[in-house]
Amino acid sequence: MRAALSLCNLYRHQRKCKEARQVLNDSYNRFTEGFETPELKTTKRTLDELGVEGH
Repeated sequence: MRAALSLCNLYRHQRKCKEARQVLNDSYNRFTEGFETPELKTTKRTLDELGVEGH
């Protein structure tokens, strides 16, 4: 998840929002538990900022 967040941040910096959403959403949707961990909370917050609905 940390790698996906880093890649997402790189894409956001490069103004590649579609790619940022895709990489993060694909990674996030593989999880079925652990949504209280800091990484997944950050991921959810980032997805919300990007306009993607997750869990």
